[in-house]
Amino acid sequence: MSLLAVEMIVRRSLPALQAYDIAIYQRAQDGLGSADRPEIILMGSSRARFALDPSVFEEILGRSAYNVALSGSKVVEWSVLVRRLFEDYTPRAVVIGINAGEVRAEYLPTEAALHLFEFDDLRESIYTDGFSLDVVGAYARRSLGPWCKTYDHRYEILSWGQERLAAVLPKHAQLARELRERAAAPRPPSGYDHPWSHGRRLKDLLQKEMDDYLSEREFHIPHHRPDASTFVRLNNLLHELQGRGIRVVVAYIPNSPRTEERWRDVEARMIGQIARTCRAQGVLFLHWDQAQMPRSDQDYLDETHVGWPLACELSRRIAEQIESLALLEDPTPSARLASSEVEP
Repeated sequence: MSLLAVEMIVRRSLPALQAYDIAIYQRAQDGLGSADRPEIILMGSSRARFALDPSVFEEILGRSAYNVALSGSKVVEWSVLVRRLFEDYTPRAVVIGINAGEVRAEYLPTEAALHLFEFDDLRESIYTDGFSLDVVGAYARRSLGPWCKTYDHRYEILSWGQERLAAVLPKHAQLARELRERAAAPRPPSGYDHPWSHGRRLKDLLQKEMDDYLSEREFHIPHHRPDASTFVRLNNLLHELQGRGIRVVVAYIPNSPRTEERWRDVEARMIGQIARTCRAQGVLFLHWDQAQMPRSDQDYLDETHVGWPLACELSRRIAEQIESLALLEDPTPSARLASSEVEP
């Protein structure tokens, strides 16, 4: 009876609790649904969220663009999103910003199971990725969420309580307040919002290193297996997009020099595997190494997220490649690309 009473109180308090819910997956889908359907979709994880600036693509290509990249997502989440977003809408092109960290062999789609999976998606995951209690548990939470609001909104309850205990927990209250403000902020019309673009020049990676802000455990080195399910997923995603008649470009989002040094034994092999996967599907793969596009730790927010000037440069190069190959005008770009050598 006590648990039932708590559950009823939480249900009555949902409007206040939802003020702390970022709901990034839902906002990404709602953003596309409420805007004019863009011709170019930019997708990926938080790396692509910062690195792919729609305004640069629009300026060079003269076509509308929208960034749906989601923090914490990997190829599995992108595949499910493609089915959701493009169910009744087909963009002209999709640019996928990818990194070695997003095809790591040890990745399990718990984020997808928690936010996106239906039962058929879970069954496919077990078949493709293998059985995982973490994935099944995340799906169970998604499925049981409507029945147990107390558990489903436990983090929002925590944030609500912390903000009201500001006199006792000032730091926690500040974090809760910032979370609420982020949740209330509308998604930008283009889906893109880099903190440096607002003049808020936060500390770059070099400054953080000098302040001993970073630790070696951040962004641990990914494991690589050519037969990993993440590469199977990438192959299937490219095949599905092209099957829908969508032009596809895959662009590698470079890590900071600090991370490249730490990942040097594995990253080159993973880039090569991504390139081979793209080539097998006749998809253009773009990658610029340090010599082709010089960069330093000052160009990065942290180990893997690019700062705004580098984001603009990277977006410009991708857009110019699309323009030079006339990918948006050619009705059959895959046939031409399949016969060309696309190397990292």
